[in-house]
Formats: sequence, C-alpha cells, structure tokens
Amino acid sequence: PVRHAALRHYGEAALAAALAERPARVRATRSHLDVHLRLADVNLDIRRTGLDLDPGWLPWLGRVVHFHYD
Repeated sequence: PVRHAALRHYGEAALAAALAERPARVRATRSHLDVHLRLADVNLDIRRTGLDLDPGWLPWLGRVVHFHYD
C-alpha cells in the first residue's frame, strides 16, 4: 500500500530515481509508519544528504513517518 501511494504521489520515474531500498522492519498503524533499519545497514551517502530524516506527517500517505536505527 505504501508503494502504491508513493507511485500515485510522485510518479514512476521520480520514485525510481529516489528509491533507496534497504532491508527494514516496518510497523504500520492507522496513523504512523515506523521504519526500523539495522545500524549496520546505514548508508553514509543517504545520511549525509539527510534523506533519512523523519518526514513527519505525509498528507499523501495519511500517516506520520519515522525512521529508527536499531
């Protein structure tokens, strides 16, 4: 469901260009999406550019999104 919402919001080309797939545990509730990543899987390029900063409320997804490094 998250991927379909992102496709509708960004479009196929923009999503493919920005997608950074990583193994993660995702917990979704009606109000939140918590993405838990392993600390060993940190990508420094993504960290340096701030692409893993919590976006907070995403109206197009209807949820608050948080990234966690465990």
